[in-house]
Amino acid sequence: SCGQCTEVCPNVHPVEKKTPEYVRQGWANDSHVRQAASSGGVATAIAIAFVKAGGICCACRYEHGQFVFGT
Repeated sequence: SCGQCTEVCPNVHPVEKKTPEYVRQGWANDSHVRQAASSGGVATAIAIAFVKAGGICCACRYEHGQFVFGT
């Protein structure tokens, strides 16, 4: 593990709370993505569009007491 997740973890390094300047809302147009997501699928929809345009998305998840990293 490279430790980068620890460097930005809000549980390790609390962040200063600020009032948002503006708020936007949205959801995925694809009902399968939307229903499988916890918050409307916006992040998934953006990641899918990014990968289709040639980008690479990396992510991690917490599984069995450990962070699991993947692309």
